[in-house]
Amino acid sequence: MSENGCSCQNKNDSFRYFHAESARVIKEEKQILHTIIRNTECLLKQGQYVPMPYTPVMNARLKNKLDHTPPALDKIADTKKIKNLKDIGYFWITYYHLAPEEFYPGPITDVISPSGKILDKASVEFLKQVTWEGSGVRLDGRRIRYAGIKNRFEYYSDTVWGYGAASGYTIWPYRTVAVNFPGLCDKLKIHNCSKESIGGILIYSKQIADLSIRVENMKAHDGYFCASDTGSPLFIRHDRMDIFVGLHGGGNPFLPVERSNNPLITGGVENILPSDWRIWKSVSERIFCDKNKIPADPMHPGIHDCKHDYHVIAAHKAIRFHAVLDEAGRPVRCYKKPLSN
Repeated sequence: MSENGCSCQNKNDSFRYFHAESARVIKEEKQILHTIIRNTECLLKQGQYVPMPYTPVMNARLKNKLDHTPPALDKIADTKKIKNLKDIGYFWITYYHLAPEEFYPGPITDVISPSGKILDKASVEFLKQVTWEGSGVRLDGRRIRYAGIKNRFEYYSDTVWGYGAASGYTIWPYRTVAVNFPGLCDKLKIHNCSKESIGGILIYSKQIADLSIRVENMKAHDGYFCASDTGSPLFIRHDRMDIFVGLHGGGNPFLPVERSNNPLITGGVENILPSDWRIWKSVSERIFCDKNKIPADPMHPGIHDCKHDYHVIAAHKAIRFHAVLDEAGRPVRCYKKPLSN
C-alpha cells in the first residue's frame, strides 16, 4: 500500500485510509463492504481487506476478580532516595498483559514442560498467546508461562503476576514497564550500564501524573514505573515502552473495546497502532525509520527527517519520561517484590 494510503469512498466524499487500519463491517454486498473506519463510513471493494477471526468472548471473569491496583510508591521503592530526575526523552507506548485462557477457545493440544513431560491440555490458540505475551492465566486461575523453548511451558505461583527480565523482579500491573535496556543505557549515559546494573530502575512521567488517571483503588496514577522487563528488540526499540496491565486490554485495534481497553488508554495514554507505520514490506512486515533519520522534535520534523513511522505519524502519542536518581546521581531501583503492608 502507498505511503499516502488509499481513497475510501462514502456517500458524501472520500478520505484516505492506511494499511493495518481496523475496519468494522456494518453491511456486506456482492462486491462492496460497508465499513466504519475512524468513525466514518467507508465503502471497500472485496479483496481490499484481511478478515480477522470472530471474537466469541468479550470478558474474562478473572479480570474483574483480580485486584489491578498498582502498589503504592513507597511499597515499590525507597522514596527517601528520590532526589533528582534525568530527562530520558520521549517514548511511545504499547501495553502487554497476561493471556486469559477464556479468550482463546479452539482445538486442544498438550501442554509440555521443558523436560518433555505432558503437564496438561490447553487450546492451541491459548498457548500461542502465552508464547507471545510471555504468561497467561488458566480458567482455574493457575499461572502459566512460556519456558523460552519452542512449545514448552511451565506453571508458576499464583501469588505473583509474573516475572520480569531483570533478575528476581516480579511484575505488577500499571507499575512494570518493558524497555530496550541498551537503548535506555544510551539515554542514561552511565558507565558500564547494562540490564544487570539498571534493571528495575524507577522512572517517572509528569505527563502521565498530570492526567490524574484512576486505576482501580488508586485515585490518581502518580506517574512512577519500574523498568524491570524487556521484549523483542524488533518491536521494543530504544524509544518504545510496553506497560504491563495485568488482565486488562492492551489496545488491540482489531478487538472490541470490551477486550482492548484499559484505564490508561481511557485516561489519555494512547498506544501506538500498526497503522502508525505508513510503509510496509508485506502484509505483516512494517518498515521502521533509520535511527539516524528520526526527528529530534517529532512534532516539527526537518525536511530530511524520516516521516513514515510512529515518530511523526503518532507524534501526539509521545510521552516524556525521566529516570529517578539518588543524591549521588545513581539510579534509584525498585524493590524486586513490593513490600507488604
